[in-house]
Amino acid sequence: LFEEQGLEGFLDVPHGHAAMAYSAVCNAEEAARHAKLAAEILAVKLAPTVPGVAEWEEMAADVKAHWSWGKR
Repeated sequence: LFEEQGLEGFLDVPHGHAAMAYSAVCNAEEAARHAKLAAEILAVKLAPTVPGVAEWEEMAADVKAHWSWGKR
C-alpha cells in the first residue's frame, strides 16, 4: 500500500517495527534484514548522518546486542 501510494520514503518506520518484532522473538536474520532496510530508507529520506540511521545499522550488524533481543 505504501508503494501504491508513492510513500516508499515512509517505510523506515514499518521496517523498524518489523526489525524489533523479529528481534523480540530471536529471529536474527529477519531482524537484521529489516533493520538494514530501515537504515537505507531513512538515509535516503532524511540524510545518511541522522541519528536513526546509525542505530539501525548497529542493530543490523549485531542484532543480539540490541535491547529488543529475546524480549518475548
